[in-house]
Order: sequence, then C-alpha cells, then structure tokens
Amino acid sequence: MVETLVVKIFVYCGCLTLIEGNSWPFPRKAHSMKKLFSTKDPIWTHTTSGNTNIRCLVDKVNEMETKSVLFTRSCYNQKYKVSRMFKGIFHKAEKSIWT
Repeated sequence: MVETLVVKIFVYCGCLTLIEGNSWPFPRKAHSMKKLFSTKDPIWTHTTSGNTNIRCLVDKVNEMETKSVLFTRSCYNQKYKVSRMFKGIFHKAEKSIWT
C-alpha cells in the first residue's frame, strides 16, 4: 500500500515536471527577442491565435539598436497589401526575454 502510494507520487511529480517543461534532461531556455530580430531574413507569421483577418504577416528588420528595433510589417488585410513601419522597444522589465 505504501509502496503504491510512493510510486504514484513519484509518477505524479515526474509528469508535473515534464508538463512545466523545465525538467533536468530538457531544461527550458528563455527565448531571445534580440536574437529573433537580429536576422536579415524576413520573419514570417502564417498562423496566429489572435482574432484577425490578417494573412501571412511579414516583419523585415530595418535597423537593430541596443534598446530598440525598427522594422517594416507587411500583410494582406481583406485582399489588400498593407505595410507599416514600427519601432519595438526592449524594456528593462522584460530583460530576461530580450537578452
């Protein structure tokens, strides 16, 4: 009885660790926004969870700075191509994801 309970607790803790995604054999690494935007290639987004009619979103980095990034975002919205310039700012509060 006690052995069964110990095995159940061990399996439960192991499953919980795997679900969290930060287990010893497969540690979770923080995503780097600077690394993502430091490419010269276009960044394509085909599918998103957002409620939108936008299809095939493309971001093209124009200039990468220490604390910000300038990029052009293009997409098709209701069969019309739309392009706009954006400035993304890396905030100190979220430093763990952009370093």
